[in-house]
Amino acid sequence: MMLLMKKAIFYALVLLPLLAGGQQHPGFSKLYRYEGDTLNRNNLFATGMYDSTSNTLFLNLETVPNPNAFTSFSLLMQVDLEGNVLASATDSVTGHRSGYYAVVEKGGYLYWAGWTFTDDITDSTQVLPLLTKTDKELNLIWRQVYPHECAEGKFTDMVAGSGAGLYALYWKFTPTVHPYYPPSPLVSYLMEIDTATGALLQEVQVGHTKDCGVGLAVKPNGEHTVAGYAYDGNGNAKPFAATGTAVGTELWYQNYNQAISTWLINMSVSHEGSYACTGTSLIHPDTATGFISKLDEVGQELWRTQLKPAGTGSDGGFWDICESVTGAAYVASGGGRQAIATLDKGWLSCVDTGGQVLWNRVYTVVPGVENTMHEYLYKVIALPDGGYIAAGAGFGTDAQGRPNRQAGWLLRVDSLGCMDNDCATGIGDIGVQPAPKAQIYPNPAQGPFRLELEEGVFKPDSRVELLDAGGRLIRRWHPLAGSSSLYCNPGDAAAGVYILRLRQDKQVLDFKLVIR
Repeated sequence: MMLLMKKAIFYALVLLPLLAGGQQHPGFSKLYRYEGDTLNRNNLFATGMYDSTSNTLFLNLETVPNPNAFTSFSLLMQVDLEGNVLASATDSVTGHRSGYYAVVEKGGYLYWAGWTFTDDITDSTQVLPLLTKTDKELNLIWRQVYPHECAEGKFTDMVAGSGAGLYALYWKFTPTVHPYYPPSPLVSYLMEIDTATGALLQEVQVGHTKDCGVGLAVKPNGEHTVAGYAYDGNGNAKPFAATGTAVGTELWYQNYNQAISTWLINMSVSHEGSYACTGTSLIHPDTATGFISKLDEVGQELWRTQLKPAGTGSDGGFWDICESVTGAAYVASGGGRQAIATLDKGWLSCVDTGGQVLWNRVYTVVPGVENTMHEYLYKVIALPDGGYIAAGAGFGTDAQGRPNRQAGWLLRVDSLGCMDNDCATGIGDIGVQPAPKAQIYPNPAQGPFRLELEEGVFKPDSRVELLDAGGRLIRRWHPLAGSSSLYCNPGDAAAGVYILRLRQDKQVLDFKLVIR
């Protein structure tokens, strides 16, 4: 039996502090839980998208009411940009685990791609690709499960095609030792699916055997590029990317050898037609680092920027990447810890189109309060105002302050990753830090402003730069050595959020500036 229940049993909302941010929209951090079962321990936002027509978000809250029964279902949600739930519907293949990894809009309808179990977990259980179509009121139109001969197959990503179809990426394998441990014969495929009926139009293999495709980008002519990781037969994973034509002819294939194991987790086509990728590299058996890389149109890696939380033994990685609305920067989301044996926190990092770090951030569910359990940000979505909403999983506490159930976590930040005006940009370090010993006034500014050092003076090598949110240089000033105050005139700089950067003594200090 298949079910899509409108106006689902509501879930508890834990509302956390809203922090003002000048002209920018106030940031927020909120938790969401399904309220239907006291055993509910596992809720997370696995995917989501921004819909420009309704100016809202559509999200999938994957929830496991009873982990011991191996059942799960999705709570499809429409949420406004304040984090308020406008509509919801439970979606389940009754009695079986299921979930979604991607959602896209096409022709006024939503398409949710993921996976479902055929039955309770047994030796004969299959995991099959699942595609569901709903309208924007979250009413079910149709659902399709795509049988295959292997033990497990899942949709991992999906994009809307330029014609009548959808392009959905999935991988499948037949396990040889354990039902959830590749490498066994694993192959990735691209399926073109008719949006009217869910019928399979064509299926082509992408990459090579033992390639697990997880990120997909498709150009208007049907040319598709897949990124993921390839098993080398020794338990290690190496990143790969491959491009094929609409009929499956391979145009190029690249394998990016890295130390130990590296996973390309997601990718997107940038404004100029090249590819932005993100993932995680295992740099030591106990530590990992996230990275953002840029590929040209034939798969050559133009640059790679490695990023991880600051601190000895730090560890972290990325799950998703998006391009800024201006096309001038990329933001990746994930999770990391700042030392071994500490808890993971949500993580966002931003680089410009040349791979230079613009800002790095670590977040907890309650801003400024240490988390009590692991927290992650699995999805990042660019918003029209230049800011971002990130979605993942966080943990609340009960009335006694003890760790409570896992909940879906939404976080909204501005174009600099900040939730308030006291947030420094954190260049070269991960974390929301207190502002350096200097101040800008007035801030917000409607014209000239001053940068005033509270400690020390400007040096002969000092210079101050005004950068826009994408990292482009707008103005540069050379302070008088020995002074502690600098008068700055931004000229005709447009209203918005900027970075004021002080370079001095081989150090970089960044400040958030709002111009009205």
